Amino acid sequence: MSYIKGRRLEYQVRDLLKKTGDFVVRQAKSSFPDLIVIRKCTGKKFAVECKWNGYLTQDEKIKLFELWVKYDLHPILAYKKKGKIKFKDILFNEDVNTL
Repeated sequence: MSYIKGRRLEYQVRDLLKKTGDFVVRQAKSSFPDLIVIRKCTGKKFAVECKWNGYLTQDEKIKLFELWVKYDLHPILAYKKKGKIKFKDILFNEDVNTL
């Protein structure tokens, strides 16, 4: 059941970002990170990990940081709170309204 919920969240985040014109690739089969995003307006690149509970393990944070260092993919956590999709910037440990 948790796999289905996680996949559903990944699709919701993907669709939300595509509506703004961003290039979004969802990695299948529980690959890490869940989404790779390139912003249309800025060209900035993101590694987005989607979690229903809004919690990343220390290992996941380290992997996201490594992607940032190696590929300049800014690490973002996407989660749901009160039925709305929220984004958290992992580098600055703060919620952001959008990518």
